[in-house]
Amino acid sequence: MTKGTFSIAIDKIDPAYVSESLNYSKENKKASNKRSTILTITSVAAFFAIVFVVVFALAIKKKPVINGIPADGFGQEIFVGPSDSEKPISGHKIGIKCYSFCPEKTMSLDVYMSQCLNDIEKETINGYPVLKIEQEVGNNTETGILQINGSNREYEKRFSLDDLSFLLVDSSSVDVFDGHYENVDLDFSHVKTGEAITLVFSYGFFYYTDNPYNVSQRNNSWCGMRRRLYFYCGENGVSVSSANVEDAISNYESNNKKLMEYGHNPDTDVACTAKPIYLMPLNGGINTVQHGDCFFNSFKIISTKNYEEYLIRINCNGGISILGDSEYRTSDDVLEIRYYLTDCNPYGTIVVDVCGLNNGGNYTFSKTIFCTSGTDADYSCTNCLDCLSDYSAVIRKIINDAEKTGDFSYMSHKGIHEMKYNPTYDVQGYIRWTDSSGAIHPARNVTVEIRGTNSSASSSWLLDTITTSDSGYYSATFPATSIGENVFIRVKPKGLNITVKKPSGVEYQFDSSIHYNLTDGDSAIISYTADNEYCLGKSFVVHQAMELANRYMYTLENMYMENLDISFPDDSEGTTCFDKDENRIYVLCGDAFDWDVLEHEYGHYVAYKFNIFADVGGTHFLDDVLAVTKGKPTGIQLAWNEGWATYFSINLQNKMSASSMIIPNVGDENYTDTDDASINYSVESVDSAYLLGESGEVAISGILFDITDPVSSSDYDEIYCSNSNIWDITKSTSCKTLSSFVTAIYNSTFTTGTKLTLGNTLSHFKVAAQLNSAVSGLSGSTPTFSWTKQGGGGYSYQNNSFKLAFYNSSYGLITRIDCGNVASKTLSTAQWNAIKATGSPVYCCVETFQTSWPVTGAYYSNLITIDIP
Repeated sequence: MTKGTFSIAIDKIDPAYVSESLNYSKENKKASNKRSTILTITSVAAFFAIVFVVVFALAIKKKPVINGIPADGFGQEIFVGPSDSEKPISGHKIGIKCYSFCPEKTMSLDVYMSQCLNDIEKETINGYPVLKIEQEVGNNTETGILQINGSNREYEKRFSLDDLSFLLVDSSSVDVFDGHYENVDLDFSHVKTGEAITLVFSYGFFYYTDNPYNVSQRNNSWCGMRRRLYFYCGENGVSVSSANVEDAISNYESNNKKLMEYGHNPDTDVACTAKPIYLMPLNGGINTVQHGDCFFNSFKIISTKNYEEYLIRINCNGGISILGDSEYRTSDDVLEIRYYLTDCNPYGTIVVDVCGLNNGGNYTFSKTIFCTSGTDADYSCTNCLDCLSDYSAVIRKIINDAEKTGDFSYMSHKGIHEMKYNPTYDVQGYIRWTDSSGAIHPARNVTVEIRGTNSSASSSWLLDTITTSDSGYYSATFPATSIGENVFIRVKPKGLNITVKKPSGVEYQFDSSIHYNLTDGDSAIISYTADNEYCLGKSFVVHQAMELANRYMYTLENMYMENLDISFPDDSEGTTCFDKDENRIYVLCGDAFDWDVLEHEYGHYVAYKFNIFADVGGTHFLDDVLAVTKGKPTGIQLAWNEGWATYFSINLQNKMSASSMIIPNVGDENYTDTDDASINYSVESVDSAYLLGESGEVAISGILFDITDPVSSSDYDEIYCSNSNIWDITKSTSCKTLSSFVTAIYNSTFTTGTKLTLGNTLSHFKVAAQLNSAVSGLSGSTPTFSWTKQGGGGYSYQNNSFKLAFYNSSYGLITRIDCGNVASKTLSTAQWNAIKATGSPVYCCVETFQTSWPVTGAYYSNLITIDIP
């Protein structure tokens, strides 16, 4: 069934983004200048009156304060968006609002998007709008896990074309903050203190086919605008800048001093006491040089006490030579260390101590540089020894041995700091679901949220979001604390852009029991098996059926379909159906185990998204000749809609080897519905009652299935075309009837022999006429060819126009003879002599039409072979 801007310099966008900004014309600038005329006396008075009201309002409405700290985190609000002179050629705009400092490790910001369709885009809407936020890799970017809306390091939200209604703005508007916004949550709790992170915010359009804005690189299918924000994760919070990392560090320093001035209690207030000194690596990550070359590591000295001078002490071991003094004083806030790995085989460390002087204290901060010498080069890293493990098999062995025995003393003795600096625990398990027979299966690509909770379980917080593997397995490792962590998992039938929800719109979820006090070395094994009795358990079955369909689409398109909601169990539509207006599939409770039905509706969704879906519907039955019950224009389209969706369902299960999953009624060649109807029929061996021609939905399913399944021993299933070829032809020609599909096949690059062989299938399903193999008078000079008119619906919609076509032994066309609306044709002597002159054998078929509006055909009939006497 179907049913105010802030101007900043724009990042230069590489060709794949194709969104260079254009300045407005001189005429627009002049018009703008004219509008900026001198205020009249009246307007000046009004202006000062407004200023007075605003100042007074601000005076009486102070910012809220928590424990002496402003609730907005001290920082100023940042606006990042296009300037007045920017006008992206694609009309995609993005902007961000946030505060420049937050005294916690979590932060929220608003991302604004607006869309103005240009003429070229209006004519080529063949994709979807998309918001993407991703952590950029480069200098000052280490390995900390930044979570963006619960996803690690990357977040993407795809909008449907229906969403353009709230994304569209007037083409004259340049204020992106007039557009739609999305709230984005950032979690820095797993990011190392002192790490700088760059986030790229992109909004634009992803094209299924060619990008109309980049003729030189047509395969770059994304076009839009992007903006960057720079974050610095300090001891007492996170700072933001729209300019660069250094500005984010400066923001942190100034705002952190404000925190210090408030004198808050670290045990009760929102931020803990800052370290007076911190060393932030400026060339973090793994550094590489050839044997014998010089290393250097640079650090930014961050101080909250305004030390006038620092004492630097450098201690090294393991065959490392420092270039310069190992102890000295400096007033610079940038520290650079140069050294050789003279005899570092295979490991060594450098410990840098920085002590603040001349300001009433001598607080010392230490930073370690880990070094190793590999087979081809030398390596150093400021993160940890484990980061270098891939580069040195010896160090990897030392680490493995220590982990197995629990004895880290050998590592310490060898000059490697104890690995206890990075204690961890892990959470792992399997997620499964239960089919109608009680058999258990792995839940693929479902969402597992690993959550922490307090001792009373009155609240929880997200630690990580994992997607299960093909075996239903998930795992994650977390930093351990001495007090332990209370952990549980929340499992959702959500993943691969499929979300199963209750009719209310609330997502299904299962919460496990709590595993308490997980500390270093602990491994919590938390698994879940969804039952087959209640709605929660069945929701996972529904998800797995849709997930298989989306993975199948990846084999065709090299991409997954966009987000789709499944409402279950939902009888508001009276049946299981796809609603194109709401981009949602409604599923009856009893259809949870009917994968054929579920993936049939997913087929409607795919057909709609790729414009091979006719906007018709209504009640229909398998044995209907829909041209008769609905009228021909509607009937042939409805038959295509339903027949194609059934073919999609059964075909994808076969192509994805679903029979190996051993699920009742899944992966066979039958379409089965066990709930609101009792249906079970084969699309490979279609019952004669369903051979109803071009407006019979079962006939269309059978024809399509025969084309893409292996050739069988039957005399009508003699054609095989690849799955991808048939999909590409259907999609590229926007087929909405069987006639348009067959015409697309005839116009394709398939050989003439293949095209003619299709006639055997079309005649079997009574779409084309059935040409009699017995030809009377063949040995004479005027043979007579005859055929049976077919097509469903009796006389009204039978085939009613025919042409005899003859081909030589190489399938070259000899002649085509118009026969009108008769079921036989006697050739003239001249016609027969011309055919015989081409040699033996000769092939013959009858081209079949149905001329009631809209005209359908030609359909080639079955092909007969004539041996010339």
